[in-house]
Amino acid sequence: MEILCSNCGKTFSLRQDLIGHDIRCPYCGHVVRAALISESDSKSAKGTKDEADVKTETTSQEEFPDEFATKAKLLLRKKLLVVCESCGKRLTVEQRLEGKTVRCPSCQAFVHVPTISAESAMEHHLAAIRAEREGIAEAVPLAAKSTGNTAPATPATTRQVRRSRSIGWSKWLMVIVLAAGLGISAVYIGYILIGSSEDSNSAKQGVSPKIHETKVQENIPATRTAVSTMPTRPSKPVVVNIPPTIKLIKTYTSAISDNHIPAEPGKVFLYVFCGISAGSGDLKISPCKDVFIDCKEGQIPSVGIYDEILALLQLARKDDFIIKARQHRRVKFVFVIPEGISMAMLKSKVMENILLPNLTKPFSVSLSGLVGRYIESGRYLKLEFDNPIMEKFRLSSRHYLIIRKCQDKYVMFIPQLGISGIILQKDDDRNEYPVILSVGGDTLRCRFRAIDSGKRIILYLSDKPYHQLIYSKKE
Repeated sequence: MEILCSNCGKTFSLRQDLIGHDIRCPYCGHVVRAALISESDSKSAKGTKDEADVKTETTSQEEFPDEFATKAKLLLRKKLLVVCESCGKRLTVEQRLEGKTVRCPSCQAFVHVPTISAESAMEHHLAAIRAEREGIAEAVPLAAKSTGNTAPATPATTRQVRRSRSIGWSKWLMVIVLAAGLGISAVYIGYILIGSSEDSNSAKQGVSPKIHETKVQENIPATRTAVSTMPTRPSKPVVVNIPPTIKLIKTYTSAISDNHIPAEPGKVFLYVFCGISAGSGDLKISPCKDVFIDCKEGQIPSVGIYDEILALLQLARKDDFIIKARQHRRVKFVFVIPEGISMAMLKSKVMENILLPNLTKPFSVSLSGLVGRYIESGRYLKLEFDNPIMEKFRLSSRHYLIIRKCQDKYVMFIPQLGISGIILQKDDDRNEYPVILSVGGDTLRCRFRAIDSGKRIILYLSDKPYHQLIYSKKE
């Protein structure tokens, strides 16, 4: 038969007739009462036991108490319970490491294993059994620092048990990290949902989002690009309202229009040459209603325009004209203003105002500078006149006009018509001179006007239109 030493935990064989006697352990020398061990004790010490031994154990337990088997288990396991001062973990170590230093498997700190007395060994062994049941980690033994006589633990002597079920600070940290990850995931999912809603809105407005082709596996063809079947409304074009603009090119005055029509006595034609852009819409201009000159004499409306496509025989177009959207035209506005205006402003109801530069006054010409011979270069006469002298001018062909000085007077002669006249002196500087023409017993009071510094003169038979003749000085 086999018995178990209560001191060293070793089992040794013994004869059957020695049961109940005190036997000395051949390993440690401790005196042991010979008795059968139970089935559980035999499994812890040796591993197998037959049914006959179990029965014997049952009869032997009446003679020996249960504390012997429990003490035998603890001594056989030789486990101690140590608390780590760094992290507070409870560690189970082997009894052979008493007085040594081990490493905590949780925080890797060094833990000193105290030396316990024989009386408290049972309590430490019971605590070690409870620690194993609770899942406390087993410490890793270290070699002694000074003595060096203790070998490092091997996998046979140390084993890692399952972790404690208690939630420590490391697990709380893991819970916090997982919660933060869930929060970030929720934000990302919300961002994706918002982006998808924006894409759906853009699809409603006729802008289809881009769909990228992806391949799941190499042997699976790429998915076809999705085609939106949702009906889309055509987007309205953005209309930018561009106002019309006007730019001044040049201005000048003349007593005779471009088609040789003389201005009224004391007045000149003012030409304002501009470049006009219609802007984003069609521009409609009424030259006689929408455009005027503002000066000290008051507001003077335009008499029309000279257009680039108009014939020279037409003075000015007075009807409305239209410039198409985003087109540019060069237009010459015509005004009849009193001679001698120095400053004016061009105003319009449909465009911005433009300050005109100083208008040059006519160069004053004396009668002595007008002495000479002039030939008719143009006429602006009506079909017939009631006055005989006017009728002579109308029926005549091209003729000469001569200005001479006789003593202290200046006279005018038209030899081909037999007309002569006396030029009267004047006090103003508008280059206009009264003259009294006579032929036979008929007289006509009229006047003439020097223009272009005396190179041309205009003979006004009256103040009415169609009563003018133009003469150019012959060198």
